[in-house]
Amino acid sequence: MSSSDSSSDNEAAEETDLIYYLPLQRAIRKDEWDVATRFVEADPDAVGAILSAEAETPLILAAKQGPRSNHFLARLLELMTPDQVAQRDNTGTTALHAAAMHGNISGVQLLLRSQPALTNIPNKVGDLPLHLAAAHGHRKTVRFLFGLTRYDVEPNPYQGGHGAALMRYAMNARFYDIAISILQRHPTSAWQGFSPLDVLAQEPSAFRSGSKLNTLQHLLYSCVPMEIENVPLAVNGDDAENTVSQKLYATLWKFLEIIVPHMKSIRVTKSLHCQAVQLVKCLCEKLLNSSDADKRCSRSIRLAAKFGIDEIVGEILGRSSYAHTFFDEDGRSALHLAVMYRHENVFNSIVNGLSAGNRKFLLESLDNKGNNILHLAGYRAQQQQLDLVSSAVLQMQHELQWFKVNVVTCLNVSTSFFSVDCVRVTYTLKVEGYLGVAYTLLSMSLRAVLDNTTDASTDCKRKA
Repeated sequence: MSSSDSSSDNEAAEETDLIYYLPLQRAIRKDEWDVATRFVEADPDAVGAILSAEAETPLILAAKQGPRSNHFLARLLELMTPDQVAQRDNTGTTALHAAAMHGNISGVQLLLRSQPALTNIPNKVGDLPLHLAAAHGHRKTVRFLFGLTRYDVEPNPYQGGHGAALMRYAMNARFYDIAISILQRHPTSAWQGFSPLDVLAQEPSAFRSGSKLNTLQHLLYSCVPMEIENVPLAVNGDDAENTVSQKLYATLWKFLEIIVPHMKSIRVTKSLHCQAVQLVKCLCEKLLNSSDADKRCSRSIRLAAKFGIDEIVGEILGRSSYAHTFFDEDGRSALHLAVMYRHENVFNSIVNGLSAGNRKFLLESLDNKGNNILHLAGYRAQQQQLDLVSSAVLQMQHELQWFKVNVVTCLNVSTSFFSVDCVRVTYTLKVEGYLGVAYTLLSMSLRAVLDNTTDASTDCKRKA
């Protein structure tokens, strides 16, 4: 018999099998678990059979149906060998991949009791079940698999492309506590493949500084306990008293969450903010201890300044004595960007966190177009910043106040530097339509020059 004839016979046999198992496939897809159970009990060979052109087995197909298939999964596993449990379809997907992708933690537990090695079997694109759980945003499943996926065998989920993918999935899902655990196991995840710090620097809502809370929300935010699920065990008598009070406070808060659902969202928000700050500290520690520290943090601090995240800016400035010298391709530092995008919190964090010499260096620095921070303050604010204020009058008042802050800061550093640029900045303000601000600038500049002249004449009289 020729090879072509043999191949044709195999295809015909496979097609016959698919037709034979079609009732089982339909029963699983339609959640008719009684029908499916009777089929596999009548034909035990069906547990490892191929049911579709994608080479799906009953176990894989059932796992793809989500938690509602768990009873059928348990019955199948009783009839299967460990090798049958580890079968894969044409994409390399195992039943554990499917269960993890649907966040079916009960199904995951059933499968791992039968075949623990499933955690480290990748699909054809290299993803482990842990990766798929993170990619689809299933926190509980990720935490469960994180403790069971081995990192002493290949593929190691925390190294190379696998580690970069897992960190990216965790960052996209905002699983910052899991990202910290990944960093602790594999520090190079802080820069491998991409920069998690850059991702955080573009997520203002993940931080307190970027969240807009009303008065009531701010009050609840300040009162919410950090952790109400896990209270540390007591070591001595004082700790025992503190632990009891923490448990009582946590119990009270849980009760309040039941009667006031909005309070739970405040707690979840604060927990996210605290995890984000902790991740920033962990990332900065790893990055600034590496050989390319300046290069790796340079973009992050500028992005954080652009998006108004002073937690990141302050952390980098506090750990690096050179962070204020990081400029972008347009010659702008984090301070320039804070002024451009009207982020007072970042502006104050930078100005107050630098020595007098470094502060003067930054304030007098010019970008590639010859602009210092007064020029940038003179230009109209970004539209998204103007949209935060309701009316045109309030927008003008906000811009005027913001410009005054910059003027006072610059005057404290150098009145002569201010006077030289006064004409150009005034012209910029007039072009942008800020006539009131322009007149304010002229009056402040004139006052500064007169004060300097008065001080100089007084000094001459004293010397005489």
